[in-house]
Amino acid sequence: MTLADAKLIWRFVIRYLPHVDAIVAHCEQGVSRSPAVAAGLRLRLGLNASDIFESFEPNLYVLRLMLQAREPHA
Repeated sequence: MTLADAKLIWRFVIRYLPHVDAIVAHCEQGVSRSPAVAAGLRLRLGLNASDIFESFEPNLYVLRLMLQAREPHA
């Protein structure tokens, strides 16, 4: 995953967020990357992500990219 990938995810989410009730994040194995994406989305959208950290081990590299791709003020 790259910063460009994280920015593409954010572009998709911001575009469709007003039109959906849920967004599902899933990678090939669904163990660490998708929880990292979900946690990054929740954190930057001002939502609670504690359940993700309690139930999974988000990939910290991917989480940093997601947080970096969408700064809090963006």
